[in-house]
Amino acid sequence: MALCRDGWLVVYEERAVAWTEAPASLWGTLAAAVPLVLRNAAGDVETPRRLVAALAAGSRRRGLTYLMLFQVLLPLLAPVVDVFAIYGLVFP
Repeated sequence: MALCRDGWLVVYEERAVAWTEAPASLWGTLAAAVPLVLRNAAGDVETPRRLVAALAAGSRRRGLTYLMLFQVLLPLLAPVVDVFAIYGLVFP
């Protein structure tokens, strides 16, 4: 999003190469997973803030609207769905 905001054009590159490293042991996997979980949690907090900032800046990208709807607003409604499901089980 920052690249697009700065005027860069992001396109598909057929010849792009990515290197992946994998731990050799279970302990190495667990040690690598903890920072990943923390980084993902930080990203979950950062995403709504950036979406609101981009929408407030007047961005006309349709993707931002979809992200706001499906990754922010609908997950906030998940507890309501759980309450209705429990209600439906208790009072058939």
